[in-house]
Amino acid sequence: GSSQGAKYAVWFPLFTLSSVAMVLLNKYSAHEFRSPYALLGFQNTMTILLNALGVSLGIFSVKKFDAGQFRMFVLPTFLFVGMLITSLYGLPYVSVATTVVFRAVSTCLVACGDYFCFGKRFSRDEVVAMALVLVGAQIYSANDLSYHMVGYRWMLANTCCFVGSQLYEKWAVVTVDQSAVGISCIQNLLSLPIIVIFGGYMAETPLEKLEGTTGWTKL
Repeated sequence: GSSQGAKYAVWFPLFTLSSVAMVLLNKYSAHEFRSPYALLGFQNTMTILLNALGVSLGIFSVKKFDAGQFRMFVLPTFLFVGMLITSLYGLPYVSVATTVVFRAVSTCLVACGDYFCFGKRFSRDEVVAMALVLVGAQIYSANDLSYHMVGYRWMLANTCCFVGSQLYEKWAVVTVDQSAVGISCIQNLLSLPIIVIFGGYMAETPLEKLEGTTGWTKL
């Protein structure tokens, strides 16, 4: 109804704004912050703390945690961390615009997976809209001024992690008896030891490569 439409009119712009802001801030962090795994650990820790604060203030709610919930989210957590790491490795090579285009393509691929795996049906207008996104992405990539093969490979890996994570999470969310905030806490808690392991065994700091990229890529 009209109330549902008004709700979408509020949340979609906020979602778009937060997504764009996150990409820009990650790009800025990639340039200013020298320890990518410490950065990931800090971001995920802050997510947990903010969720806990929201729960304590009564803004969010979580249900009782159990070991089965944590086991169920081990795989999507690996995909989640993989998505973060591939993004950090790819950001020094590609522009913010390229990152946004890859995310738009990822959304279309998630929709395709939703159709084949969960029987989701889309209207003709929705199919046309997704087709236009894919065609636009092809046109953009063919004329990308900041094109870099290594960066595109990392972003392709990022896309695979994102699509796999989203589809698995959709199945897990309807299977596990937990709120969205509770699931966020589970994933971020599970991600911390994975990030520590990666940070301990991989001494590379790919973000330093950003200084050697062109102005187009930095933008």
